[in-house]
Amino acid sequence: MNKKRKYASLLEQVCSEYGTQGYYNAHVPSHHVYYVRAALKERTGKDFSIEDVEKALVAEGFIQYEGG
Repeated sequence: MNKKRKYASLLEQVCSEYGTQGYYNAHVPSHHVYYVRAALKERTGKDFSIEDVEKALVAEGFIQYEGG
C-alpha cells in the first residue's frame, strides 16, 4: 500500500521528492498567477486563492496548465 504523504509546505515536498527520486513532481503555478492575484486583491479587496486564480486563467485561455 502506497500512502500519499502530506507535506507542511511546497518547499518541503520539493526537497523530499528531489532527495528520494532525483526529481520533483510538485506543480508550481506560472508567475502570471501571482501578479493577477495581487491585482485582484488591490482592485476588489478580496483575497483569492492561487488555485482559483490559476483555474480561472486556464479556463479563459490566458495560460496553459502545466500540471504536475
